This record gives sequence, structure tokens and C-alpha cells, in this order.
Amino acid sequence: MTALVCDASSASAQAWEHEAIAIARAGRASEAIERLERAEAEEVRARSELVALHALRAELRDALGAHDAARIDLRRLAALDPTRDLPSSATLELRRALDEERAALGGALAVDVDVQRGAGRAVVRVHARHAPSGLVQAVRVSVRSARDGRWQVLHGDEVDIPIESIDALDLAIELLGPRGIVLATRGTTALPEHFAGTTAGEIAAREERSGDDTLVWVVGVSVGVLVVTAAVLGLVSTVGSQESDHTAVDGPVVRF
Repeated sequence: MTALVCDASSASAQAWEHEAIAIARAGRASEAIERLERAEAEEVRARSELVALHALRAELRDALGAHDAARIDLRRLAALDPTRDLPSSATLELRRALDEERAALGGALAVDVDVQRGAGRAVVRVHARHAPSGLVQAVRVSVRSARDGRWQVLHGDEVDIPIESIDALDLAIELLGPRGIVLATRGTTALPEHFAGTTAGEIAAREERSGDDTLVWVVGVSVGVLVVTAAVLGLVSTVGSQESDHTAVDGPVVRF
């Protein structure tokens, strides 16, 4: 196979990147890919390094004719850094493929969060938006309540937090990749996402609506009956007062 002319991602490229490029330039692209895979599993320490790895591996895979595999790297590259270009040594076809993957993905990797309140608890659900398959490997949720003030760390895309309904909730969410690398965040412990507490009345109303609709109907009818009864009693009282007061102007007499 013809030797590849790969470019390093930057002047601060890591040792594994220089080694993979040297191997590729010697005409051993398959061996260079193996070196990158070892780096991904054991050496890559930052999101920027992961970006460089996917860009280089896409080029190597494309050179070997493994176009589908190259697309996987391009898709992850587009999610991690939509503005990142391929090295100057990349082919025109590979550059077009990157543009297509950017358009299909629709944006950079991002964190969506939904907090559902209940009596004595909150359920936090995390969704990784614009996340290619296999890129996000774990979710870390740091949480604290306004009353407690201490951070606790939970793991998973859905976590259950014991917390009083009226307490405010602070969240810092991280999407993690290989070796626990932080890929995307929503809030930080220094500047968290803040969710205000909910009053007990609002919680009760939500639980009634989501639980037994009949109970809400019965409560509504009961309130209506009380209102009607009060109106009738007021009317009877008024009529009685008119009959006992001879100076009052005669009016219609209501009989039951």
C-alpha cells in the first residue's frame, strides 16, 4: 500500500498521535489504526485528544477502503466539534462525507434534562442530544438541595433523589466518554442548573390529576354543592328578614 501523508492535529499533539502518524507514513495503516485504538482505551485523557483521534482514524480507515468505519469516526467528530476540519492530507471525498455527517447529526453533542417532582422525591432524567451511537458511555449527575447544601454524585441517565418538594435543586450533569472523559456538560458545581422548589399545593394538584381523575371530579362537585347550599341559605335568610320587617318593601315570596 502507498504510504499516507497524515498531518498531526497540532503542535501539542500527544505521543500516541505522532507514533500513529509515523506508522501510517511507513505504509502500515492497519497498524496505525491499532495504535490509535490502544490510545483510545489506555491513553487519551481529554476531549480535545479524542477529537484528534477520530479525525486521524477516519483518514486511515478511509485510505484502507473501510468507508463505513470512517463514517463512524466522522460522526463522532462532528458531535464533539462541529467546526473541526480534517487534516489537509484528507481526500475531498472524506471532507464531503464529514459535511454530510454534520448535516445529518444536526448539531453538537448536548445535554437535555427533565426534573419531575413528587412528594419527598425528584426524578432527574438526562438525554444526550445529537449523540452518535457508542459515543456517550456514562452519565454523571452532581446534585444538592438548598436545604442540605452538600453535593452528592449519582450515576445514570435517570436518578431518583430524596428531597422535599419545597426545596430548590441544583444540578451539574456530565456526559462521559471513553475512560471517563467529559464530553458535554449542563451546569457545573460552580455554576449549576437551578430548579426551584414546588409548593405542597402544586404537588398535590399534580398527583391528583395524574392519579385518580374521579377524586378531582368528586372534590369539584362537593365544592359546587357547598356554594349552592350557601346561596340558598342566604336567600332564605333574606326572605325571613323581609317578612319580619314591616317597613320593608314587599317583594316576591319564595316558598319551598
